[in-house]
Amino acid sequence: MLDTEMPERMRVCVVGPLPPPVGGIARGVAMLVDRFRDDPEVRIEVIDIARRWRGGQGLGWGRRLTAGVRQLTAGAVGLRRVLAAGRTDVVHLHSSGGPGVLRDLALLRIARVYRRPAVYHLHFGRIPEIAGRRSLEWRLMVPAMRLATAVLVLDGASESTVRDQLPTVWVLRMPNGVDLDRLPVPHRDPAPAERTVLFVGWLLHAKGVEDLLTAWRTAAQPGWRLLFVGPADPAYLRSVTVRHQPSASVSFMGELPHTDVLAMMARCDLFVLPSHTEGFPNVIVEAMALGCPVVATDVGATAEILDDDSGVIVAPSDPAGLAAALRELMTDPVRRADLAGRARARVHRLYGLQRVLRQHIDLWRRLAGPPRPDHRPPAAAPGKHPVGS
Repeated sequence: MLDTEMPERMRVCVVGPLPPPVGGIARGVAMLVDRFRDDPEVRIEVIDIARRWRGGQGLGWGRRLTAGVRQLTAGAVGLRRVLAAGRTDVVHLHSSGGPGVLRDLALLRIARVYRRPAVYHLHFGRIPEIAGRRSLEWRLMVPAMRLATAVLVLDGASESTVRDQLPTVWVLRMPNGVDLDRLPVPHRDPAPAERTVLFVGWLLHAKGVEDLLTAWRTAAQPGWRLLFVGPADPAYLRSVTVRHQPSASVSFMGELPHTDVLAMMARCDLFVLPSHTEGFPNVIVEAMALGCPVVATDVGATAEILDDDSGVIVAPSDPAGLAAALRELMTDPVRRADLAGRARARVHRLYGLQRVLRQHIDLWRRLAGPPRPDHRPPAAAPGKHPVGS
């Protein structure tokens, strides 16, 4: 008689933020919960460490540290409860760095005390920079990474930095994924009354908002408009509009539901993200999947995402270079169509959600297996992707 009993579901405790507020990490954690809700292989339990406020400009370490203390208390109590009850096989901690590294250290120590493997998932692309100048953030991250069983990063430069600086740490690259089945069908009018350049994200100095407004003065073309979609601190938005005096072709749409944003992407003619810093910007991958030609700055994993001539990369904090790239694409419909086709093909090949979720499962299964004497998988060869490759 055949044994048809299903294997026991693997239990994963995900420590990270859930919406609100809506951000890249929070949306990713919510997506994990949704997709694994009825999964036969994996059961997810989430410890929500989201900040329930989000400011714009001028946030110092003091205010962020206060929020971090709240997160630490809630996260530590929740994680201890899950581990003490034996309800998880693997801990997966999502982090945006900064003062939150203090919280990460405490949570990873708790996982170590309870002898559970822990994944430390770093959602930012400034690792080479902070390692190069030996910043306080980096010096706190080093013991945190050593406590983790595996460290996940978003781009090749971060992977190389961690491997070179900490050769005993098991590090690998894990991209974010996009649920291609839930995206709208791209629909662009071949002869619209107006064409659209779209920016989506928090309206912050670090997102390059002022660079884009400066670039638009010389890049704007007749029949084109620039739309900013995303939340903004009212005082910052007022100061930006006073300083830059945007023309009538510029509109600030505010924060919109994600479904509405995707619908706008499906209709826009050009997508732009001139950030000064990023990790793995999902918004770029969504725009690519919806057939938008993309102009973005060379930060975080952006250049890797737009590799194979799938978009246009410019230097950060360079309004003149940004203006030239925008002007070139706005006046060249053939080039726009070529980039859009390459971008869609690349996303379907590399960044579909099912592929990325399979990488997560493979990693969790590997870590939840019989522990090695040093509780750590063997190091991967430089440049290789041992999980889901």
